[in-house]
Amino acid sequence: MSDTTQKCFGKTGGFSINFNQDYTSLSVVSKQGYRLFSLSSVDRVDEIFGTHDEDTKIAERLFSSSLVAVVTASEPHKLKVCHFKKRREICNYSYPSDILSVKLNRSRLVVCLVDSIYIHNIRDMRLLHSINNMSSNPAGLCTLSLSSHLAYPISATTGELQVFDAGNLTSRLKIKAHDSTLSAMNFSFNGTLLATASEKGTVIRVFCVKNGQKVHEFRRGLKRHVSIGSLNFSICASYVVASSNTETVHIFRIDPKSIEQAERRNCIDSGATTPPASPTTNNNEGESSDDSAGDKPASEDTGSGGGWGMGFITKAVTAYFPTSVVTDVFSQDRAYATVQLAEAGLRYECVIAKVEKETRLLLACEDGFLYMY
Repeated sequence: MSDTTQKCFGKTGGFSINFNQDYTSLSVVSKQGYRLFSLSSVDRVDEIFGTHDEDTKIAERLFSSSLVAVVTASEPHKLKVCHFKKRREICNYSYPSDILSVKLNRSRLVVCLVDSIYIHNIRDMRLLHSINNMSSNPAGLCTLSLSSHLAYPISATTGELQVFDAGNLTSRLKIKAHDSTLSAMNFSFNGTLLATASEKGTVIRVFCVKNGQKVHEFRRGLKRHVSIGSLNFSICASYVVASSNTETVHIFRIDPKSIEQAERRNCIDSGATTPPASPTTNNNEGESSDDSAGDKPASEDTGSGGGWGMGFITKAVTAYFPTSVVTDVFSQDRAYATVQLAEAGLRYECVIAKVEKETRLLLACEDGFLYMY
């Protein structure tokens, strides 16, 4: 991709950055405080608000409102809910241990600790529910959709996750997303899809939130043990963008037909299984999965429908490699587009957003630069 615009939002580096829920503003956190920037222009980045007096760990803004949730280094167990335009603290809450992440939508505020999650009503900050005795989650990994679906890991050794309805305070379903532990996940803007990546970082999977079925399986690359630092859907949910500790950003395209096919399949919640297909069915010939997620990726080409070339190659390679490896590799979709970064090893937060009515790829880097494509 070309047509790059580079803007500087800080000169010291070492920032922690994140976008708000609809990608219209950017929060930049540092040892000096936090700053909020507007992303309404392709020509400049306007600072909306900034503090410069306290080491800050977390600053999460609610859409384009004046509400921001803040956690400082001096009081890592305390959440401060502030009205930044009035420079006033609305309320604060203390928790049993350090706050690792905070997620917001228009009805819920979620606080994640290492082994528990607290769900508040954002209108009055009343505690509605707590999820305790969780598997250790040292990264505070969780994600909250705008429809109040909450996803979080439930195993410290495998990539299994729980989808919880934070609106009605009920468990929805469990998904065995990967063999290894999860490193990133995020809901689509409409809350119907969930993208996940494991600590290996080579495969990104997209699931249907309605029933837990796998919609897509994307291969980021062949390099092993890559750390996925950012994984986000575009607002329209047509793309997934992922960045890692390598110099490449990957953009994957979601096929609407794959979503429709996944929504029609049976639920694979805990206790439910998909009945085995007849051995004579061509669509399931040689089907296997290394993640135990249940079904074949919807985009997989079969021997009869995908042309003689792919079928011939698959059969030939199977003679040398296990069938499960062959079918997985050939069924995984590649990136729709990639961006080559100047330097590897830096953390980038990446999103696809509308800026001045144009679709743009935004890359916010911890070194203090925002790149716009």
